[in-house]
Amino acid sequence: MCELDLAVDGVEGLTDQNHIGGALGTLRLASCAGVNAEDSVLDLGCGIGGPLRLLAEVYRCRGHGVDANAARIEDAINLTTDTGLEKLLSFEHADLLERTPRASWSVVWAQNSWIHIDEPAKLASVAAASLRPAGRLAFEDVVLLRTPGAGVEERALAELSDVWRSTFSTLETWCRGFADSGFKVTKSQGDTEILLRDCAAMLARAKDEPRSYPAHEIVGWQRAFELCQAGVIGYSRVVATL
Repeated sequence: MCELDLAVDGVEGLTDQNHIGGALGTLRLASCAGVNAEDSVLDLGCGIGGPLRLLAEVYRCRGHGVDANAARIEDAINLTTDTGLEKLLSFEHADLLERTPRASWSVVWAQNSWIHIDEPAKLASVAAASLRPAGRLAFEDVVLLRTPGAGVEERALAELSDVWRSTFSTLETWCRGFADSGFKVTKSQGDTEILLRDCAAMLARAKDEPRSYPAHEIVGWQRAFELCQAGVIGYSRVVATL
């Protein structure tokens, strides 16, 4: 089995790239960060390791993933072995905020995972401490574009936060944390359209096959779509150099 077999599913959209933007999003962020075969990539919040496997498959770079969920790390290891990428990749079950970082990586990867940890400044400092001089941070996530209105918008954002187990910060908050940790932002792109498309696609699939998706996940996609349309949340991509 090749990693591309896991990363791309044009019919049901069931892949190991379980983040906004899917495989194309991973490759877009990699292109922005200039990932290449000489890089060593540290994915902080790697989940089941989909992005790292795709980077290793396409660029032949090395990588290491860290996640606090033991079951996801076990899945990441097994899937990496199944795709024959175990010589390029390794995984670690650990709290990324508690482990001692080593300044040995050329890229820290943070794709749609850091909103689950309400510590922008701490995450930025961990990333900086993990990078070699002139290392790069490749970051993208859902961001807060404006304060939600009282009532409907506030309730919708609270519901989304609960379903996604996430806390939403502004892009300015993230970039301030990066700057305070010694990063210089070299690229910053808004890509809210990709969030809208992903939510709309998942809602369409859920409408066709409602029993295939947990009710709370459908609620999350609906709230995200509504808040995105209203301009409360968006999606941003940042590359920063140490």
